[in-house]
Amino acid sequence: MPRAIELVVEPYGDLVPGRPYATRILNVKVKSKPGEIHVTLEHVGQEQQGRRQTCLLPAKLLPNNLTSQFLRATGLDVTTGNRVDPTDAVGASVLVTFALPAGNQDPKPVGFSLLEEKTDDEPAR
Repeated sequence: MPRAIELVVEPYGDLVPGRPYATRILNVKVKSKPGEIHVTLEHVGQEQQGRRQTCLLPAKLLPNNLTSQFLRATGLDVTTGNRVDPTDAVGASVLVTFALPAGNQDPKPVGFSLLEEKTDDEPAR
């Protein structure tokens, strides 16, 4: 009689502060109250593959704030005076760097950049 094969479901490892993680943008929703953009990311690197996170970004777009970094990383033009539809970012792949706030809170994004170079967390090609 063949032996049954069992796999054990393991939890995702902790995110390392300051390390860039390869992600894909699954969803972007602009909430007028309280003036936030909800961005749903899915990790695509092997270590965190499939992990989903929702990040909150300010709906106010300034030349170099976090929201501007996010939109620029997705390939959108965020020069002063431009009108940008944040939902155009859906489907883009970006690198996200997180910080871990004190007190066992969810990781917060602190930087976004273009997904150009291979990182340790990026899938092999």
